[in-house]
Amino acid sequence: TPPPPPRPTLPRAQAMAAAVDPFTGSAAALPQAGGVMRLGILGCANIARKNAMSASLARNVRVVAVASRSAAKAEAWVASLNLPGTVRTYGAYSELLEDADVDAVYIPLPTTMHLEWVVKAADAKKHVLCEKPVAMNVEELLAIIGACDRNGVQWMDGTMFMHHERTLRLRELLTHPTTGDVVRVSAAFCFHGDASFFESNIRADASADPLGAVGDLLWYCARLGLVAHGFAWPHSVRVVSSRVMPNGVPLEADVVVAMDEAERVVMRFFCSFEQPFQESFEIYTAYPTPYMVSNGFPTSRPPLEGGDVPSDKVFRCNDFVIPDDPSEVSFEVETHGSFPFVDRVTRTMRRTETVRVANNSQERQMWEKFADIVLSNELEPRWKLYSLVTTAILDAAMIAIREGREVKLGPKPEWYTALHA
Repeated sequence: TPPPPPRPTLPRAQAMAAAVDPFTGSAAALPQAGGVMRLGILGCANIARKNAMSASLARNVRVVAVASRSAAKAEAWVASLNLPGTVRTYGAYSELLEDADVDAVYIPLPTTMHLEWVVKAADAKKHVLCEKPVAMNVEELLAIIGACDRNGVQWMDGTMFMHHERTLRLRELLTHPTTGDVVRVSAAFCFHGDASFFESNIRADASADPLGAVGDLLWYCARLGLVAHGFAWPHSVRVVSSRVMPNGVPLEADVVVAMDEAERVVMRFFCSFEQPFQESFEIYTAYPTPYMVSNGFPTSRPPLEGGDVPSDKVFRCNDFVIPDDPSEVSFEVETHGSFPFVDRVTRTMRRTETVRVANNSQERQMWEKFADIVLSNELEPRWKLYSLVTTAILDAAMIAIREGREVKLGPKPEWYTALHA
């Protein structure tokens, strides 16, 4: 029986101390900045309730203003959350943007309103954290990013799991020298909407969020896959199957994202408003053999050094969007030995470990990170890269659903190439 594969020494403490960005490995994370960011909220959507409370608990954020389409609604919303009586309320979004005592705004408005109000917020010199999906398509997002760049304000989308230490640990293990290339990612995010959801929820409303399940659920799957691939630009998107409402809003989609032209490296995502609740992923990694490379497998993996021993791995998680346990989160790593990988009675030689991380609120961590950037006056452009590649996948999926064809992703803007390099 061959010995089990060695347990790698993972440089977690070293990586954390160096504060290396877990997704690009280049930009250093900011230290905690002093002061408090004054936050205004545009709109009283349901998702804004959770984020308003999380922002209120952040060490460096104070909610100072809320705007709705009526002052009475804004006042009632503030009271329902027990926010301080000093929070100013406005009956128009534009009035909040004129408030000189607001540093940044959170925009949880319907997707069809993002372009207008993000641009107006940026022109008012407010930093912006915007709910996802962030735009109707890539063209809109580029206009949004252009407005933020033009006005020198920070842009960030509201993908909360990006800020959890679990995601950092996942990326750290994926990029460890003994872990091979990511060869396949599969992820699913679904829930079973009831009659009231389809009758009144904006996610089923073509005038508010016409991306439907693609915008609401596929967003998270695509972002998870891009974390695994270091936000490389995909080659193409095709939709294996989909269902749409009579108003054209997608209810369900089974999507394949090819990272290379030959489809040697793929991601497959399933999202649905009509299936049992599911929020899971599997990430397969394989160390490229000479045979794989000679047959066109795309890799930039450097040769191993010293005593490192390569091993194939599978990473699994069943609650990657909304953690199940309020105190602890985890994911599994299944490690396979090098070939041959079976013993004399043909049992697979593998080891499964559970990586556990304290479940600090990912929403609160998101707000603290955003505020640290704002208060430091040192903008982090990488967040626009993350939004762009995610939106490019969603945009291609929507075209594939409407037109029934494979869609190649368009050319990358120059700033993407510079940032990703």
